[in-house]
Amino acid sequence: MPWHLFNFVWLGLNRLLSPVIRRLFGRARGIVQLDLLIPDWVWHLGYQPFETVGTDTFLAVSGGGSILVTCSADVINQITSRRVDFPKPCHLYGALNIYGSNVVTTEGAAWRQHRRITAPPFAEKNNEIVWAESLDQTAAMVKSWFHDGDDKQGYALDIAEDAAKMTLHVISKAGFGVKLTWTGAEDVSSPKFNSVKVPAGHALSYRDALGTLLRSLFSVMLLPHSLLRRSPSKAHNSAVLAYDEWHKYMNEMIDDKKRILDESVGGKDADLMSALLNSAEEPQEAKGNDGAESGSNGTLSHEEILGNMFIFILAGHETTANTVHFALLFLACNPSSQRRLQTELDSIFGDRPPTQWSYDEYMPRLSGGMAGAVMNETLRLIPPVINIPKYTGDRAQTLIVDGRKVVVPARTAITLDVVAAARNPNNWGAAAARPSPPSSPSTPTPSTASSGQQQRKHDLNDFRPERWISTTKESQSDSLPTSVTTRPTPTLFHPPRGAFIPFSEGPRSCLGRRFAQVEVLVVLARILKFHSVELDVREWSGGADLAQLTPTARGQLWNTARARADHLMTEGMGSIISLQIRGGGKVPLSVVSRGSEIF
Repeated sequence: MPWHLFNFVWLGLNRLLSPVIRRLFGRARGIVQLDLLIPDWVWHLGYQPFETVGTDTFLAVSGGGSILVTCSADVINQITSRRVDFPKPCHLYGALNIYGSNVVTTEGAAWRQHRRITAPPFAEKNNEIVWAESLDQTAAMVKSWFHDGDDKQGYALDIAEDAAKMTLHVISKAGFGVKLTWTGAEDVSSPKFNSVKVPAGHALSYRDALGTLLRSLFSVMLLPHSLLRRSPSKAHNSAVLAYDEWHKYMNEMIDDKKRILDESVGGKDADLMSALLNSAEEPQEAKGNDGAESGSNGTLSHEEILGNMFIFILAGHETTANTVHFALLFLACNPSSQRRLQTELDSIFGDRPPTQWSYDEYMPRLSGGMAGAVMNETLRLIPPVINIPKYTGDRAQTLIVDGRKVVVPARTAITLDVVAAARNPNNWGAAAARPSPPSSPSTPTPSTASSGQQQRKHDLNDFRPERWISTTKESQSDSLPTSVTTRPTPTLFHPPRGAFIPFSEGPRSCLGRRFAQVEVLVVLARILKFHSVELDVREWSGGADLAQLTPTARGQLWNTARARADHLMTEGMGSIISLQIRGGGKVPLSVVSRGSEIF
């Protein structure tokens, strides 16, 4: 490559310069080299670059340094299982230290200290809180989709926004003990944080402060706050105000929690904030990345407590919201898979109302069946993050690549290509089936954006959750929560380690994996046990009564809506912190009671 992908000048000007470079050099001068300079190439190119060079692992060399890029399950497994040899490049995550260092942005002894303190809240005890709160918040979200007393037909016009709100409420309760209601009506347990009103001593409500902060995160992370305060831009002023306000709220939340812990008798709370504050009672020596102690006697400092609170709010709601969002879109685009899931939900829950759905009884059955398959397939096709960075540190390291021992030079950047690993036929074996011919366009049967391609070798670019369904014990997926009971459960296909890494893998895998999985599965079950999601075709129907149209006419409307959904979920995607539909694009859904479906 002529220069390094992470060259700051290139990162700022690539959209302007890319068309010029292509005109000057042309595709004949090396399509791979030019394409690999485009941010988000991992998403937009998928497995194509590896097919072009004829290997699943290659080295991209430039004057600014080299990058080892791999989508090989075996190579990824070697790298993720050797944390010391292939550490996390913490310098790339420094922007996330806006309130303090945390478990995501540290390495070495400092990371071990953060992980020791933050890991316990993600045990089974807290998952029961996640289960209960997810049921409650999902019921409120569904209710918001129905208006004017109509309990059969509703519309979810912005699934992404609603899912983000719902998951924010869940992490607030399960992570910090703060109950947020969907309408913003004051809750007696946390009126200061739940109210839409601005409390005394604040310029923004808690919701507005956090919402504005998350929307303005890029500015807050990358620009000096002194510049934001003096900027003539209202957006910059709002961003730094939200940063300050959320800081105040977190300090008040910490003071409230300390008082509760001091007054409590008996056991400790299970939530994240309690674990962070209780860490002061269990001092251990811990050195930071620069050799400095993390806090007094090895405990987390106040800034590190704030840093971890922020990172868990960020990671604990946006990434999970994306999975809920895209799972519902995929199911709306694939009615047969949705019906199979609903049939299974009926067999699991029968006539029991959600108030009788217990975590211990039902979580294993959801995780090991079609609900778990839909979640996994969504994460396979649209992972929260599209690549995982590593590097070799100060020493060269060896890897076995295609049966050969190779040496990776010191200070070499590494990209674990999450997207291509999940679409690499060499990783997936029989689960990469040959696709069937596309169905008639007059029938509302799913056809993917790539369905027009001829002689496709596999269907790994398609949404097919059934690929995960298995009946053999050996194929059980370790990407799902371990059964909390001895009840026999179905099993899911288990891809090779390194092929499916939406939560990373190895010692640095995501702490909140089980938290997120419980939440996603509960949300899907709570919605689809009682409702169906369909593509909203009103934009193209001209106000016609869909029930009165012929099947062919309805199918044409559905195919039009599906084509736009396909486009937005492929070409319309972009990654900043997580992978989302960018540019204001939305795929609205029609939500109907079971039995009232149009398609």
